[in-house]
Amino acid sequence: MSLVAALLSFTLAAAPVPVAEHEFHFVVLGDSQFHDAPAFNRIIDDVRRLRPAFAIQVGDMISGYTDDEQMLRGEWRRFQAQIAPLAETPFVPVPGNHDLYGRNKVPSQSATDVYKEIWGPTHHTFTYRNARFIVLNSDGVEGAAEIGGGQWRWLQKTLRKHKSRHVFVFLHRPPGGLVNAEALHALFREHGVGYVFYGHHHH
Repeated sequence: MSLVAALLSFTLAAAPVPVAEHEFHFVVLGDSQFHDAPAFNRIIDDVRRLRPAFAIQVGDMISGYTDDEQMLRGEWRRFQAQIAPLAETPFVPVPGNHDLYGRNKVPSQSATDVYKEIWGPTHHTFTYRNARFIVLNSDGVEGAAEIGGGQWRWLQKTLRKHKSRHVFVFLHRPPGGLVNAEALHALFREHGVGYVFYGHHHH
């Protein structure tokens, strides 16, 4: 028997590699803002082919920066059409400054209300297998470039209450640049946050 035939025989006879109980993969997308719609569309097609457990986009999905709610809704409809090819792949949005700011480039209650109308809460948490995922809003009306107010209290409670082997945090702005960066870092270390994903800087 040739070496190739022997290897083929061994491969066919070997038991399949078992899939780890908690093994899965997900995709993280960065800022899009309509700057290059064709490129983003190609990325979405690639994500669809990867068939991840879910996709998370870390903010700045639309151009925003307007006080015109109808214009905002139109931009969100266009964005939803762009991600439609994901079909059954769950999409998890993370709000960014372009998504929540008004014409004056400060957090806008009306833009935030439109976001909530379309996507739900601006901060939330969910579990997937043995991992905890936390979505934060770094551009809220309670304070820009910080995790403060009611969201801070919610984050403390969530980290205390929900213990998971792996804890992932997603927000738009780099955590090191937030107003309360040191307190946030201490909180993450205290509760074993292992992974933090952000956008905003277009590297």
